[in-house]
Amino acid sequence: MPKVTVVIPIYNTRKYIERCARSLFEQSLQDMEYIFINDCTPDDSMSILERVINDYPNKKSQIQIYTMPTNTGLAAVRSKGIQMATGDYIIHCDSDDWVDVDLYEKLYSQALRTGADIVVCDIKNIFQTHSVVCYNPDFTLSAKDTIKKLYKKYFHLSTANKLVRRSIIVDNQLLPYEGINMWEDNGLMYRVFYYAQGLSQIRGSYYNYNRCNEGAITFGYGKGAVNQMINCAQLLTDFFQSKPDSSEFVECVNFIQYLAKINLITSDFSDIKQFNLVFPNTKCPPKGFDRNAFSIKGKIRLFFVEWHLMWLFILIFKLMKKCLR
Repeated sequence: MPKVTVVIPIYNTRKYIERCARSLFEQSLQDMEYIFINDCTPDDSMSILERVINDYPNKKSQIQIYTMPTNTGLAAVRSKGIQMATGDYIIHCDSDDWVDVDLYEKLYSQALRTGADIVVCDIKNIFQTHSVVCYNPDFTLSAKDTIKKLYKKYFHLSTANKLVRRSIIVDNQLLPYEGINMWEDNGLMYRVFYYAQGLSQIRGSYYNYNRCNEGAITFGYGKGAVNQMINCAQLLTDFFQSKPDSSEFVECVNFIQYLAKINLITSDFSDIKQFNLVFPNTKCPPKGFDRNAFSIKGKIRLFFVEWHLMWLFILIFKLMKKCLR
């Protein structure tokens, strides 16, 4: 049985797949399983991957490649990879990103040393001209208590920088919510943290997150993606409210709902009505919430929403988009 399984979704990443694959095959941890899931990519990403694999003949026995019957999105792809995994621990790596050469060895060693069900690394955001490390807070609580208080000390719930004991996922039948391809990581990791026992972290080795494709302030989510966030928030609400300790997660649920619904405020005045209708009991985030949960664009949006100037934010957004056409 491998020590660590890495699940790698592939779709339209021909520019980046070689760098990603080489960073995986050159890991200092030897006993690994690599599961590449082809989500019916229309480009030549798979041909590039096959060429790279041929440069690492000693890794071929550790590699599985699976092609989805149709293009289905991240939720189904991650679910398939999880179902195929056989490692003691599992982690994900998007095929336009890459990892430091010793990352998985350090994560796995920390898991063995501490007995933790989840081990987290910091993320290095890679922009075109510079990079910025997004440091996680120091984890001093259990996994469940950490997620309970996430709104006070926020960190990204990416699946890519969290090594998870596979039995936590299998025993509790945890998979990404079907059809939720935006926030699919949130939908899975909130539940993983709920069931996990130990939580630990490492410093000094990073998951390198490719941020070169992001645009300016007018870059935003489409209505379909926002609706998926809202659907995910509803599913997580149902999950926590079904638990015997649900009263301890009221602020957590409130925060999830608010993070989802605020993305409605973008480019259409009719969205203000929908914002008020979605999760109507959630008028504002919980007291003492961490504003670092929001991007720079999100903080600007939050300012206008808090001051009841949603209409002005939408007007400015419309004008900026018009000027940039």
